[in-house]
Parts: sequence; structure tokens; C-alpha cells
Amino acid sequence: MRKNPNFSTSHLKHELGVFFNNDTVMLKAWLNTPIPALSDQCPCNFLITKEQRKVLYELLQQMKFGEIA
Repeated sequence: MRKNPNFSTSHLKHELGVFFNNDTVMLKAWLNTPIPALSDQCPCNFLITKEQRKVLYELLQQMKFGEIA
């Protein structure tokens, strides 16, 4: 994991695209599905502020390394 990740919307969307292998259908479905790790909120709700993007980025890192399903 990077020490100083960029929490910009564009960077996070890029990271999500890479994770979902640029499958926009799967990515959109995931963004609009309530996630238990996000208190049953949809990930798309976490793209607004830097703090929310940080939470989403950290969840993505856990998913990348198999720490969360």
C-alpha cells in the first residue's frame, strides 16, 4: 500500500477501474450496492468528500489483498 495515497475522485475511480478490470457494468453495479463494511451504504455515496474517499480507498485496498469479501 502506498504511504501517501491520492484521495482525488479521479484517482479513486482509476483504482476502481483497475480493480474491476475496466468492466463498467460490474463497477456500476458494485458502486450502487449496499456494502456491509460501509454500514450498508452504497460505495457511490463515498465519492463526495476526501474523508469518504479515504474510507472507500481503504476498503478497496482490503479487497485487493483479500482481507474482505
